[in-house]
Amino acid sequence: MNKMGSVISKEYDNDNDSTSTPGNEQQKTLEKDQLKRDRHKFESESNDDEDGELEQSFQRSQKWVKYSGNTIIKLDVGGTVFKTTLDTLTMYKHSFFDSMFCGRFPLKKEEDDTIFIDRDPTHFRHILNFMRGSLAPLDDLIKKDIINEIRIEADYYQLNTLVDRLDYIWKDGPNYLVSNNGLTITKSRTEGAQWSATSLLRKEIDTSKKGKHSWKVKINTDNYYMVGIASTSVNQDMVDNYNNGVGWYFYTSDSTVYHQGFLETDYKKVDSLVTGAVVGVLLDLDKCELSFSVDGESKGVAVKDLPLNKYPYLTFSCCLGEANSSVTIVE
Repeated sequence: MNKMGSVISKEYDNDNDSTSTPGNEQQKTLEKDQLKRDRHKFESESNDDEDGELEQSFQRSQKWVKYSGNTIIKLDVGGTVFKTTLDTLTMYKHSFFDSMFCGRFPLKKEEDDTIFIDRDPTHFRHILNFMRGSLAPLDDLIKKDIINEIRIEADYYQLNTLVDRLDYIWKDGPNYLVSNNGLTITKSRTEGAQWSATSLLRKEIDTSKKGKHSWKVKINTDNYYMVGIASTSVNQDMVDNYNNGVGWYFYTSDSTVYHQGFLETDYKKVDSLVTGAVVGVLLDLDKCELSFSVDGESKGVAVKDLPLNKYPYLTFSCCLGEANSSVTIVE
């Protein structure tokens, strides 16, 4: 007879005992309490054993697997198979793949030993090559106009380093050329109006959110520049955008700040900037203020009480004056 059976039998015998004394009654109470505890323990252990066996059986039937070490991984991304290593996929902490292979979650392996990801495979090779450390030249991607599509994929796979890299490069636009992996622009238009090239960064800043955003550019040639921020909806084909109310710009020739005409400011003026000078822009959405710096030295707040409600999205911008004017984003 098993343990549970013997306990129940004992309870039955005690209940039918004709001899009843205070000592016997107390003993019966203690035995009944012990019986309840034994029954609860027995049932709990039985349930745990059944649950464990069911879980193991389920995992075996579903082919759940875990990976460790420098394992070769095959990914089926939307029907296209890519082969790489575990080390490559987990190169960037807190990314989609780092979480997938962290060991805390079981992974389902398909019949062909692949792991399926329900995503368009068109740009996955760029995502994979970035994790391998060999992203394609951004100048080529800019010309093909697929940067935004790759950025969407980078955001999905939670590769924040790649997202930032794709944000802080120049957008392609009229009257200037983009080079140096998206970091350098050079005015290409040689005739017509002086301020005919308005360049914009790819990063879009949501002005309804708090925070600070900064950016720096280095002057590559002795020329005239307007460095600042502008609405993302600015018409880049327009001339003299620095003075059209689409943004706020720092003039490198005399430190004047322009919006719709020049603004009176009380920050320190500087001499005309030459090749090698670095102009910094700080947009403080918490205080609605815009500041500039030159060669790392802050010139103070240039614009206060920015009417951000009129500009839902801003980005960093540079207007190029003369032909062959050129600036480079400082990382």
